[in-house]
Amino acid sequence: MNARAAAIAVVASQLALCAPAVRADIFQLANQGTLRGQLLNPEETPRKKYVVRTSSGAVVTLDRAQVVKLHRETSRELEYEKRMPTHADTVDSQWELAEWCRENKLNAQRNRHLERILELDPNHVLARRALNYMQIDGGWKTREQVQKDRGFVRYNGEWKLPQEIELLEKQKKDKLAERQWFGRLNKLRDELHSEKAAEATAKLRAINDPYALKAIAEALQTEPNQQVRIWLLESLTKIPSPEATMLLVGVALHDGIEEVRLSALDFLVEQKNPEVPAMFIAALKDNNVQVINRAAHALKRLKHPAAIGPLIDALVSVQKIDIVEGQPGGIGATFGKGPGGTGGGGLSVGQSVRTEYRTIQNPEVLDALIKLTGNNFEHNVNAWKAWFAQQKKPETLDGRRG
Repeated sequence: MNARAAAIAVVASQLALCAPAVRADIFQLANQGTLRGQLLNPEETPRKKYVVRTSSGAVVTLDRAQVVKLHRETSRELEYEKRMPTHADTVDSQWELAEWCRENKLNAQRNRHLERILELDPNHVLARRALNYMQIDGGWKTREQVQKDRGFVRYNGEWKLPQEIELLEKQKKDKLAERQWFGRLNKLRDELHSEKAAEATAKLRAINDPYALKAIAEALQTEPNQQVRIWLLESLTKIPSPEATMLLVGVALHDGIEEVRLSALDFLVEQKNPEVPAMFIAALKDNNVQVINRAAHALKRLKHPAAIGPLIDALVSVQKIDIVEGQPGGIGATFGKGPGGTGGGGLSVGQSVRTEYRTIQNPEVLDALIKLTGNNFEHNVNAWKAWFAQQKKPETLDGRRG
């Protein structure tokens, strides 16, 4: 603000305070002053100047940068301006005005009068309580003071311990870093089809930032190019994170393209991570026989002896299959399951469902057992279990030894 405009604003503000209360616009100024008046150019867009007629009739022009906030005075605020000079500077009169402010939801004005009451009477209980003071050890403290004494800090409108704030800030930074990787990865994928293809390929294969994991996981689901997906798998091997390993295992078990699945398994075998076999062992209990056989193939490659017992249990899978029999009747009715035939039906007249349990032999499981044990009892589960029990049988103890 230049010197002339600043002087005008100050004089206009003083004149406004002396003038009768009328509806006005209230301008919060950058120099922390306040100006009351009427905005004469409300339609100006974009806003460059504020042309204001003050209560005294003077016209003041302010640059946009000089005004921090513009507030339109309400009828309740106008009534407050009329009432305020009629109240004496006493406890009772200030309390009466504070109560009027409370009833009219003028919180800022109410607090000013409550604070004045405490200046006049520091032990005014009602004013203390209204300002959220608490009586502790014979003295008064605001809730804010109590929370600070307990070690809490105000954070986004809530009281939290510094450790909580540190954790929340870290989570915020983590999310931001993860979001940024979605953009970076999309840019690299676009550059694969440009003159920067070689550089983009090298960067894609060299990603080693754990914050890139979510972006890579999404790309592995949406990327149509098989080679790009394999490069993304290669980048996972460079990320020191259990989540990266789990993602590789998931691809090895569930990806729809065999070459991608086998590439993921190749990377896992090369890593020799001692935690990986347990993940594939857990997959032997999957309901999908394809997943069971893929897990068995992985365990054969990993050559982990702890897989033998679970592999024996997975030699044969039992699947429940519902078979619909009969032809739909001509009337096309369905039978409900609830009382009186209500509820969700599904079978037409003349149809029924028969449940069968089919035994399925898992060839990859057998191959893994043969590879790991050097034995072949085919799919004879009992023979395998008998052999395995014999391997675990403890040596006979010598009774003569103490």
